Amino acid sequence: MKQHRIYNDLAILLAATGVLVSPHTVYASSDEAWAEFAKDVSAKCLKAAGHTDTKPMILVDAYGSDSFGFAIVSGKSGGTTVSRICVVNKKTGATEMGSELEVSVKKTSQ
Repeated sequence: MKQHRIYNDLAILLAATGVLVSPHTVYASSDEAWAEFAKDVSAKCLKAAGHTDTKPMILVDAYGSDSFGFAIVSGKSGGTTVSRICVVNKKTGATEMGSELEVSVKKTSQ
């Protein structure tokens, strides 16, 4: 009877550990999943930015934070080059843009 209780307690402990670890497993994704995430952030941020003067440049944080995806979108607005910070909620997909900053993003080769 005592051995049965030990196995029962062990099963409960393992189940609880699985619940605590499972959210972190979501973030340990494959390279393909991270590429898809970056593509999604890029599309949402470009749409939210609404630059119409020129094709905007975008720099996406490839992984974001635990809760958000981030990008910087640069383009012309009224003849001036500006950048805006974009934040995408990973859980809801809601996208928000910061105000215009008078700086621009340039892609560099690595």
